[in-house]
Amino acid sequence: MFLSLPNTLLISRINIAQCIKISYFEDDGDIYNAVTLIMLTENCEILEVLRNEFGVSLTSISWEAARDSTKVLNYYLEKHISVNTFLRNSSVPLQAAIESGSLERVQILHQRGKVNLAMPYPTDHGPNYAEFNGMPPLLHAVEIGSSPIVDYLLEAKVDCQSAGTYKKRNGITPVYLASELGHLDILKSLVHHGADCKSALTEGDDKGKTPLYAATNCRCQTSCEHLKIVEYLHSQDKKQKTSAGLFQQVQVQQLQLHP
Repeated sequence: MFLSLPNTLLISRINIAQCIKISYFEDDGDIYNAVTLIMLTENCEILEVLRNEFGVSLTSISWEAARDSTKVLNYYLEKHISVNTFLRNSSVPLQAAIESGSLERVQILHQRGKVNLAMPYPTDHGPNYAEFNGMPPLLHAVEIGSSPIVDYLLEAKVDCQSAGTYKKRNGITPVYLASELGHLDILKSLVHHGADCKSALTEGDDKGKTPLYAATNCRCQTSCEHLKIVEYLHSQDKKQKTSAGLFQQVQVQQLQLHP
């Protein structure tokens, strides 16, 4: 039978080997619950006992480790456990790390685990996670409003223009989503890295809509933040027009000098 793990953990500090019983792990559900609870205590010593003395297979990084525990995540990577295996509901560790807003765990997965920061999430999530189907990590970071993670992805050369799936909506760009959700700092960072804040979406149900449209027509808008975004987008439009005008003037002058 499955014993109470919190009580087990309390005793295990005295004698781990005596406290962990093979009967805890009679079925997969008990294995999952036990290992998950152990990871939430960040007790890697118990995990080591489970692996070495009881043969519990830790074949993939858990959602909890990627989401909540830098210590356990590093432990998994030290054991050369794949960072690309599916977790619950067909999610992946990078998804859990971004969902938590932890730049540190995103960096660990990228730098130590060599995870692909540009690869969209799987398309077969369970019903509770279906909104993540095919979502690129950059769109996910924009959605949660994490400027540090967005900046890290951009510095890692993730395509700031690439359109992807967002909550079953195809063709959504990072700039469009940042404008829609009211994330001004993220929008500025995307533009700084070369994203076009003027062009309309080219595919999906929102085809033809611009970031300006997203900022002015979003149902979830908070008026102050979206007003700032509208002002910023207008200012960028003026800059582009000014730059284009200056370029034309230079061309005319060159023609006059070298007819």
